[in-house]
Amino acid sequence: MNIICRQIENEREYRELRESVRARNAMISALASDTADSGCPMLLIVPDEKEAMRCFTSLSEMGHTPAVFSFRDYIFYNITASHEYEHERLGVLTAILDGTCDIVIATPDAALQYTIPKAGLAASVMTVNESDSIDMDSLKAFLVGNGYSAVETVDAAGQYSVRGGIIDIYPPGYEYPVRLELFGDDIDSMSYFDIISQRRTEPAQSL
Repeated sequence: MNIICRQIENEREYRELRESVRARNAMISALASDTADSGCPMLLIVPDEKEAMRCFTSLSEMGHTPAVFSFRDYIFYNITASHEYEHERLGVLTAILDGTCDIVIATPDAALQYTIPKAGLAASVMTVNESDSIDMDSLKAFLVGNGYSAVETVDAAGQYSVRGGIIDIYPPGYEYPVRLELFGDDIDSMSYFDIISQRRTEPAQSL
């Protein structure tokens, strides 16, 4: 197999194709940099998810902060299903809202799907900082009103747990959940934690 690959790599057509791919990614990178001051990320439409992941890797290596907006499958019957794709899409939309991504990569079918309006998404976002005071009842009402599920132990995005003065929350788009430890109504500490061991890993400044 390696002999075949080496033979292909020596072909002029392959070298030209490789250079054209590099040139395309460089052009996309330049366009994204030129439009960075617009306050709106660049939308890159690609033919399929495999190409989306290739572009994501390449543009990340070039120093960009791309996000892949995935396609959401429709489910027309009652079923206990994963909300992974909904959470990924919400994470990308939130990144667009707060300006933390500069390129959105999507397939045509993903880009054409309806989603939450910008104003509705903005109204559904709450930011909690380490030094804040919070009302427990208001926080729980906000979480339930925005689709979070109350559980005993948080192990997936879209869940929260309350144990005395400890609140665990796993927001969509986060790699790890966040644990808030309260002293009265004041946040005494805030940190990420591992869902397997349930132990804190590193401090978090905001949620």
